[in-house]
Amino acid sequence: MLRLSRVATARSTVAFFEFKNFQPKRRYALTPQNIHSVFSSALKPQDRLVRHSGPVKNSGRVLVLDAQKRVKGVYMPVLCVPHPSSIASKGSALGVSVSDFLCSIEKDAQQQPPTAPETRMAPSVLVVLSHPQGLAVGTFCGNGSPRLPLKNISVDASAAAVHTQRVTTTAASALLKSGGLGTEIQLLNTVTGYGAAVRSLYDLLNSAEYASEVNACSTFLWISKDFQSSTPFTAAEKAESAWTQLQGEGYGGNDFPKLGSVSFLDSRWIACLDMILNPRHGAAIYTKDPVTQRRIVDSYGLQEALMKGTLSLDHTP
Repeated sequence: MLRLSRVATARSTVAFFEFKNFQPKRRYALTPQNIHSVFSSALKPQDRLVRHSGPVKNSGRVLVLDAQKRVKGVYMPVLCVPHPSSIASKGSALGVSVSDFLCSIEKDAQQQPPTAPETRMAPSVLVVLSHPQGLAVGTFCGNGSPRLPLKNISVDASAAAVHTQRVTTTAASALLKSGGLGTEIQLLNTVTGYGAAVRSLYDLLNSAEYASEVNACSTFLWISKDFQSSTPFTAAEKAESAWTQLQGEGYGGNDFPKLGSVSFLDSRWIACLDMILNPRHGAAIYTKDPVTQRRIVDSYGLQEALMKGTLSLDHTP
């Protein structure tokens, strides 16, 4: 019976891990203030953190691997501190070690002394929250405090029929002028319906107020309410790829923005669903604009949610 019990509770490799079968023996509530001490005491420096790429790959959860590369725990991130994926993108494909992750947090904290005025604290994370009626964007420090005020960008109500937008494409065409011919050719296909919102966001991120602020962040988060009705991160990626191709072909004008230093193709971007947010009881993430009655993101609710995470382990340290 003992042998059968050990087999039943044997750790899984990343490829065979299923969250529904994970049975935690110890769970820690995490905040920006205690994450370093909890990780230092509960995990080993050589343990690795790798983003779960299973059926719910957009959940944003992170797996904790032991020395044999088997899953020993699950980390639901404190989103205002650097995400392990953004650190791992600079190194090994098998995530980042706990020691390197803690070094990143320490480095981030050193730029943000607790006694410094909020306006002087360095930004840590860029957050874009996408929902059916718009986008919200803001930057946050490692302790959860907002750096730039949260800004809501509305999506035109006429462009909200996203069920058809997601499958509709339009040909971006131009005149081929070589040889004096006016031959019209198809350059590429781009997703329609999200263009205005993505363009507004791109212009904002590359504005004088935002560009240096955003580039100082270690992690870019694109959080969507759902797959069907919210502007997806893939739309932003495809849009910038299209702009880059058009400019490379020598086309200009106002149909696409001048490319800036903040890019949707940056490796710091992490796309996930808003199920990763863990708002405080009674603090809603979404609210209604008192004037337009349209849905917007509540800055306080989002800030509270970014400051909460959990670490679940299959054993008691």
